Amino acid sequence: MSDQADDTEPIRDIPEFKDREVTGEKRKALIRAWRGYMSSRSQTDKKRRVQIDFTERALRELDELAARLGSRSRADAIRNAIAALKWIYRKKVEEGLDVVAIGKDDRVFEPEFGFLPESRGIRPASHPSTEKEAA
Repeated sequence: MSDQADDTEPIRDIPEFKDREVTGEKRKALIRAWRGYMSSRSQTDKKRRVQIDFTERALRELDELAARLGSRSRADAIRNAIAALKWIYRKKVEEGLDVVAIGKDDRVFEPEFGFLPESRGIRPASHPSTEKEAA
């Protein structure tokens, strides 16, 4: 793409102006600004395509969960699951807190997170297991 914005270039990729008719100098300025924004995004902000193999059952569960959560896509449901897992990891492994669910009757349920390093007796490499190691 050249540095020159022209009136023939579509601006449909600019979400705020997707359905608006913008012409002339304003159009050129918007296109230049959008290009600058897109080129300044860090590599971590850019989407990457990944392929994940699911069993039929797991895919059905993902779709059901996405529907219950009101997710726009499977990818949104997976991103939300990653965010929740990061929070659980931080609280349970890094901060050493219990992650529990409290029922309406005040009963406490502690789920098992057997996939977490601490749950398997493994400490994360980035965190020393004793104060002596930290010194």
